Amino acid sequence: MRSGTSMIMEMLEAGGMDVHKTATRKDWNARYRQGDYLPNPIDLYEPDYGDWKIESPREYDGMAVKVLSPFIPRMAVHDYRVCYMLRNHEEIRQSFEAAFGSVMTINQIERVEDEAIKQLKNRRDVADIVYLDYKNVVHNPAESLGRLDWPVNIEIAAKIPIPDNYRFREGRLVVGL
Repeated sequence: MRSGTSMIMEMLEAGGMDVHKTATRKDWNARYRQGDYLPNPIDLYEPDYGDWKIESPREYDGMAVKVLSPFIPRMAVHDYRVCYMLRNHEEIRQSFEAAFGSVMTINQIERVEDEAIKQLKNRRDVADIVYLDYKNVVHNPAESLGRLDWPVNIEIAAKIPIPDNYRFREGRLVVGL
């Protein structure tokens, strides 16, 4: 969470890929609005995990589906290509606190990320994992998307990241990097 997954989903959608998302998660995003601050300016781009048929993923073939780390073990055996977003852990921590009003420690973030990557690497059905750095996607979107080799109009998708929306970054953080 807070590593740019919704931003990359918005880019993929703008670039022509079908994406899976639900209206209930858009409502959840609005629930965490604080004045002018919205956790994700466009949408959360994730399924309502109660409705998502993790056990029958064929209906999502050819689509981009955002999966949060805790749900990786519940993914049915299938053929997957993964784009894994990485972000500075202190940026994640502060963004999470601002978005949801609760504290997540650096140790928690590291454990979640390490476990998610370990699970993905150990799955035989994950053909490819491409790691993209949030900061690089914001500042070099075309180069980042090109690494995916997915059916996306990179020129259109690269217009999505707005550097001013990179709110929790080095130079703006409350405590150190």
